[in-house]
Amino acid sequence: MKSRIKNRGVFVMVLLVFTFSIGSPGEQLVLESQYLKEDTLTVCIRNAGDTAVTISEEYRNGSLISSSLDRKIESGSVECFELTGTYEADDEVMLVTQEGTQIKFIVKPGQIDMTPPSDEDGDGIPDFNDKCSNPDCDIVDSRGCPKDSDEDGINDCEDECPSEYGEEDNGCPVTPTSTPATPTSTPPTTPPSTSPPSPGYPTTYLVLLLIAVIVI
Repeated sequence: MKSRIKNRGVFVMVLLVFTFSIGSPGEQLVLESQYLKEDTLTVCIRNAGDTAVTISEEYRNGSLISSSLDRKIESGSVECFELTGTYEADDEVMLVTQEGTQIKFIVKPGQIDMTPPSDEDGDGIPDFNDKCSNPDCDIVDSRGCPKDSDEDGINDCEDECPSEYGEEDNGCPVTPTSTPATPTSTPPTTPPSTSPPSPGYPTTYLVLLLIAVIVI
């Protein structure tokens, strides 16, 4: 009986060393896998709780490495990401959520799955988190789906104007067409008169006529 109790105690201690999560009752984090390549550590964390969590702090061997991880994990999902610090075997890692939940584990190559998560479409989102298969587009959101920054219905990989809402097929705004200038109306030119000239009288004739009137 004592032997069985002793073995059970050893088993519990191993769990506490390699995967230990304490904090908010609604939050429960589980280390699914880790992948150590040179000094870069990639971890996959599963949220086994009933609420979404955001991992904000990273500690290495008790020292704060980062307070701005900002890694949100939805309830029931797994997120894989690289830690910001440099790591080696036997380092102790502690990640802390905004609510204070901690998950601790030891970097032990070979102890946990060291195979990097598969990413069939190569967009940087592991297949178990990837909701879209899009091998031709690597501008994606956290779900692995193509981004549409300007929300015009054309994803950023195909949008030639990704920051401008566009109605054209290439995702760009419609180019305004120039309005032709209205011609200025010119009043019609009056043609020269074609009526015959009025009959004229010589000046000498008028003078003589005036003299004759005076004499009479």
